[in-house]
Amino acid sequence: MTYDSLSLSEVIPARPERIYAAWLSSDEHTAFTGDKAVVEPFVGGKHSAFDGYAVGQTVELQPGRRIVQTWRAEDFPLGSPDSRVEVTLEETVGGTMVTILHTDIPSGQGASYRDGWVKFYLEPLKGYFVAVSGKTNGVRKQPPKPAVRLVARAKPKKAKAAKTTLRAKAGKKKAKATKAKARAPKARPKAKRPSSARAAAEKRRSPKARKRRS
Repeated sequence: MTYDSLSLSEVIPARPERIYAAWLSSDEHTAFTGDKAVVEPFVGGKHSAFDGYAVGQTVELQPGRRIVQTWRAEDFPLGSPDSRVEVTLEETVGGTMVTILHTDIPSGQGASYRDGWVKFYLEPLKGYFVAVSGKTNGVRKQPPKPAVRLVARAKPKKAKAAKTTLRAKAGKKKAKATKAKARAPKARPKAKRPSSARAAAEKRRSPKARKRRS
């Protein structure tokens, strides 16, 4: 009997250990596939996906790096052996390169399984981690902005505040000077002598008046 096999990879925006934990979690496996899954997270443990459509057993685990399981679906022909699924996780730029190697697939079913892994596992897995984290799952995409920029922006505000304070002080001094000037007493104008008194004084000063006195 002949068998089909396939291998496909996709970058998932999460760290390897995060994907490893989600794959072996019943709750998270259910969440990212969108159907009921039950996983016993240890070697020899049983697993099922899509509400029992596919079942198998975990045969090898390398934490954060590799998961190997047997895989048997309801549409396998009678008498055919279980297939083998190996999931490897390798950290890369933007997250983790997830590679799925599926071997011992019944002849003629390889193409449909290739489409199935992409549609029901890799694409939902990528969307799941983006939705769960809302960001990057610890994968840094952009470097943080330097704190120097924040300090530079704060300086003009201080200068502006100081300038405003100086203007306020100058305004207060000017106002005080104006008030002091308004309060100062005005000089009294010199009183003018009446015209009759002035004429009498002039007569006294004249030469004729002086002779008469002598």
